[in-house]
Amino acid sequence: MRPILLAASPPQELIAPSELAAVVDRSGYVTLQDGRAFIPLASRGCGIGCKYCYIASPASAVEALPEARVRDLLQTLSDHIDRLPSASRPILAIGCDTEIAMSRAVLANAMMCLDFATELHLPVQVATKFPLPEPLLHRFDHWPIGRPKPIVFTTITTMLLSSRLEPNAPTPEKRSANFRRHSIAWRSFALIKPFLETSHKDRETLLGLLMRSRPDGIVVGVRYRRARASNAPRSG
Repeated sequence: MRPILLAASPPQELIAPSELAAVVDRSGYVTLQDGRAFIPLASRGCGIGCKYCYIASPASAVEALPEARVRDLLQTLSDHIDRLPSASRPILAIGCDTEIAMSRAVLANAMMCLDFATELHLPVQVATKFPLPEPLLHRFDHWPIGRPKPIVFTTITTMLLSSRLEPNAPTPEKRSANFRRHSIAWRSFALIKPFLETSHKDRETLLGLLMRSRPDGIVVGVRYRRARASNAPRSG
């Protein structure tokens, strides 16, 4: 499914492939694709520096989107959802354009998105390479009963090459805390994305970690394309 971009001001949908190609910087848009609404939390950077990352400057310091911009994007998404049948309401996806735990400002943007999801009863998925910061952990552990359970995807792509391919991320062992310390109010998945062609020893070490930490589920992704883009989910 090709993506639809919702601009905050004025609200509009960009559908034509020629128009999509012209939008290099998607930090000012909500991207709708495959039943998910991707909310940007940053305008540039991440700070982890993953060698396989698709954003333009993964090693540069993260620059959080201004709070007002995030509020505009959420209002735009709310207006769009109001026009949808209930069965077509999207999953709110956050943490796909940068690392939530690298910046207080980015974390604040993420918390704003969670408030929005709670209010509109939207399913939520969060991606991270860090043990959840306490504000997020507390929010998920006390998620309102009757709302769709949030899913946290903790990315682990390699055990033995992590320090080289993900130089500023915690070790996979530290990340696996997300699998062990959660309540029944939310679900914790291991996300192996991209799937790397590593050694047999690396694969066995990763499987050992997953067997010890017992995530609720394991999702295996694919290798990212090599061309880098702005802080936005991959559109291909």
